[in-house]
Amino acid sequence: SVYQTITSPGATARAVAPGDVIVWYTDGLVECRGADGNQFGDRRLQRALRRLDPAHLDPTSVHGFLAAELAAHLGGLPPGDDMTLVVARVEAPAPA
Repeated sequence: SVYQTITSPGATARAVAPGDVIVWYTDGLVECRGADGNQFGDRRLQRALRRLDPAHLDPTSVHGFLAAELAAHLGGLPPGDDMTLVVARVEAPAPA
């Protein structure tokens, strides 16, 4: 699945494979309100992730895409809270 979510804090194990891209974010991202007063929200984040081109899932591109989506949502307003967005790709283990 392009988007899997863990809804409660705590330790959770997920199987990952080389090439998988993982996105971590804080509540400041999904709770930030745009000029219309609406939060960015989990659904908007899910829709954005589904629009990603599978051929361009490098962490820098994914981060830039999500940052642009957030900036468009904010419409020039400053974010109302701090936020963290981390994107990483699982690499194959190096040969021994």
